[in-house]
Amino acid sequence: IAIANSNMAQVYLTNNGGANWYNLGTPQDGGVAAVVIRDIAISRDLNGVNYIAVAGKDASNFANVWYYPAGAVAPAWKAIGTKSGFSSTSEAVAVAFSPNFLLDRAMVSVTERDNDVVALQIFNFGSNQWNDSAGFTDYPVTITSGSSVTGVDSASLSLSPDYMADDPNSCIIFIGLTVSGATAAVPSSGIYL
Repeated sequence: IAIANSNMAQVYLTNNGGANWYNLGTPQDGGVAAVVIRDIAISRDLNGVNYIAVAGKDASNFANVWYYPAGAVAPAWKAIGTKSGFSSTSEAVAVAFSPNFLLDRAMVSVTERDNDVVALQIFNFGSNQWNDSAGFTDYPVTITSGSSVTGVDSASLSLSPDYMADDPNSCIIFIGLTVSGATAAVPSSGIYL
């Protein structure tokens, strides 16, 4: 179990049901640390390693996604919002691993850009790249956009149990989205498929 403290941008991990908690610290890679954590996800076990990913905003006021390889020989936070193919955004608001992570090594994230475009992006741990750079030519995908949208209040992701990143026929993702903004933005809130 891993939890994120969004007020202090720190992550905690327990591997014994909460009897002991380990502070994994503030996600950062190099000098740019997380200042906001909006979501957290844990991958399935991959050769004794579970990847813990968090989505949020870094100290430079840009979206970022970080991961921590719990169980690795020398675990440390890695920022991946700077990797090739990432569509520069103002905040990453949701993150989820593929249920078939052992096979496709994929993770998806909902991001917000300039308060008016909400998009779905995909990262491949095998190539260490995002979207088109990782071979996913249809990404990033715009979920909603418009000048009446001024931000994302909340977002959540649920991937189909048979989701496989490289098989378009199985790439079923439900996205729950609540946006803020003018009255015209309210219809943009809802569930997307």
